[in-house]
Amino acid sequence: MEKYDVIVIGASNSGAMAAAAAAEKGAKVLLVDKSKSTKFLFRNTIASVGSNAQKKKNLHINKSDLVNFIAAFAQGNVDQRLLWTWVNNSAETVNWIDDNVLRPHGAYMDATTDAKYESIQNTAFPTGNEVTNAEGTYWQMGWANGYSTSLKN
Repeated sequence: MEKYDVIVIGASNSGAMAAAAAAEKGAKVLLVDKSKSTKFLFRNTIASVGSNAQKKKNLHINKSDLVNFIAAFAQGNVDQRLLWTWVNNSAETVNWIDDNVLRPHGAYMDATTDAKYESIQNTAFPTGNEVTNAEGTYWQMGWANGYSTSLKN
């Protein structure tokens, strides 16, 4: 029977980040997911505020406006401390994925604008970071093999 230092259940954004971070620190990691491949470990778009990709495209987001909009949209049923944690720390996470996972495998984060129109219900905040390959199209992940991480379903 194989032994692991860390076992992570669920290989979507949170689980994949936890597994990758543990593997980066030298742990032998088992990542368990119901999917049969590493193709969709990260969603195609990962939201952040102030990522390097967003800075490269001169996309600026007013943090207070964004937090206030989300809180209003949720009719106050949200913990604004969590929103502020995301707003103030999300760029670091997206930059880490870009630098340590994507670029070594020939891909990168490409910042995107948001909706092409705005209304009261649809206020645009350019928080998107698209996982993109060198040709500028959607990149299908197979990055888990780049770390000492095992994926089992």
